[in-house]
Amino acid sequence: MDKINRRKFLTGVGAATLVIAGEKHLEKQKDTPQTTPPSRHEKPTPPEKESHVDRPLSLNDLEKHKQEAIDYLLRSIPSDSRADYLREHAQYLDVESQMYLPDTEELKNVVEKSGQQLAELRDAMGHTPYGLFAFADIDNKGKRFQRLYVVQKNPSNQQLEFVKAYKAAMSRNGFGSAKNQTPLGLYFMKSERKGLYGEIVSAEQKYNDKFNPIPDDDGVLHWFTWGFGQEKYNRIAEVVTARYTFNETRGFHVHGTNRSGEWEEFQEGEGMWRSFLGGEHLSTGCIRLSNVDSIDTHKYITTPSIEGKHSNNEVGTPIMIYATPAAINQVRKKEGTNETKIKQPKSLGHRNPEAWNPFSQLD
Repeated sequence: MDKINRRKFLTGVGAATLVIAGEKHLEKQKDTPQTTPPSRHEKPTPPEKESHVDRPLSLNDLEKHKQEAIDYLLRSIPSDSRADYLREHAQYLDVESQMYLPDTEELKNVVEKSGQQLAELRDAMGHTPYGLFAFADIDNKGKRFQRLYVVQKNPSNQQLEFVKAYKAAMSRNGFGSAKNQTPLGLYFMKSERKGLYGEIVSAEQKYNDKFNPIPDDDGVLHWFTWGFGQEKYNRIAEVVTARYTFNETRGFHVHGTNRSGEWEEFQEGEGMWRSFLGGEHLSTGCIRLSNVDSIDTHKYITTPSIEGKHSNNEVGTPIMIYATPAAINQVRKKEGTNETKIKQPKSLGHRNPEAWNPFSQLD
């Protein structure tokens, strides 16, 4: 699309029409968060599933969603003193979250570069109210741009709408089918597991002896990451808090991480949060989210299997993963070779651009 009528574009993307006036407020640097844990008399429950977003989200809606996820995480921390380091790090949950409302310029860029993939995702959303779109690109400053978008279909006209976005981290080894690369193409969520804040939620239970065992308030033992932040301060990055598996063969998930970022203190009581998400610190193939955002995505994901038990969902939420040629080529240049062959998955049959671009009528 060379030209887009702005008014029609905003109508077409529906739930993404919201943020032009509020984006500066959303990105404003926050003070050190003072988070007070909720009452422990209630067991933590994740945010409820949403069937459809019937209006564009506001900044207040976004803050409400964030707080619901934070409340769940705070309630999930065991009262055992061995979990004090989890409580200490929980003060940063508010700024750790990287969910936001994408503006028109961002969405225009995404649509122009990935219309075919968005159309294939839309066609796969017949059974679930939402879809996920993982998008990797290089921005105009030469920096990695990696996002996970929540999308839905407008029931009246079947138009694809963007609901919200999360800054994410994908593979440092690039995209494709090689070891530790983020796979490309269309997948469906197979299973999910929601744990406690910082709990190891990968399937490899035989490795539990490598993690930190702490009983919850009912005496049930759970295994937690040893710490948060940079690699030099703790062991390797782990799958923590929540995970949604979309490739069981290769073991790839959308998940929370103990490497979402760190607090950089300038002087006592003053500092800022430095996020490792969005493209700076990269994964070994999975799609990493902040712990808050990994809980928030629960509202939009359905799976055939929940924590090993069959659910009523026959097919899980679809997720399309796409990397632009610029994102792929940057990995090649970093490796110092032009011989690496990484192919995008073939189209599902849409050959006419007008047939696959969900926003083609907006040209």
